[in-house]
Amino acid sequence: MATRHFIFKQKKAPIGAFSISKTQVYLLKYIFLLEYNS
Repeated sequence: MATRHFIFKQKKAPIGAFSISKTQVYLLKYIFLLEYNS
């Protein structure tokens, strides 16, 4: 549910903020995969 709320908020954000958040999400996914595989 928190993820849906986060995505909903991002849709309202400006393009610049959205691109930054996309980068942050990518980094979070990468870190999560590292933690999950270790």
